[in-house]
Amino acid sequence: MSEIEFSKLLKKLAGMPASEFVLHREPMLLLDRLIDIEPGYVLCDWKVLESNEFFAPGYGVPAYIGVEYMAQSIAVYAGACARVHGLFPPLGFLLGTRHYQTTIQYFELDVTTKDKLLLLETALYKLSAY
Repeated sequence: MSEIEFSKLLKKLAGMPASEFVLHREPMLLLDRLIDIEPGYVLCDWKVLESNEFFAPGYGVPAYIGVEYMAQSIAVYAGACARVHGLFPPLGFLLGTRHYQTTIQYFELDVTTKDKLLLLETALYKLSAY
């Protein structure tokens, strides 16, 4: 399969539930859907809900859970790539990070997707600098 064909098939998966591409299930499935994908890039969305396993009443979801949001986004990417090749989602592990930093303490209930993504992008940029 050519890279162009692969990219087109990935793009067709955008908008699907994240659960289609990962082995995670409630309550540990934290992502809602795949928004955009192309080779080397993935964008996923999630909602901060009071029913979330990690929700702290009056605050939101602790910012350190952002590492898990990023890890699950990587898992969605790997699962989508596997699906394009006719395979099942692979098993993966995030072994850790030493340089994850955020500018917030919690992801609040009404944080927009754009704001959440900006916070995680900033954290990823800081991680890639090391």
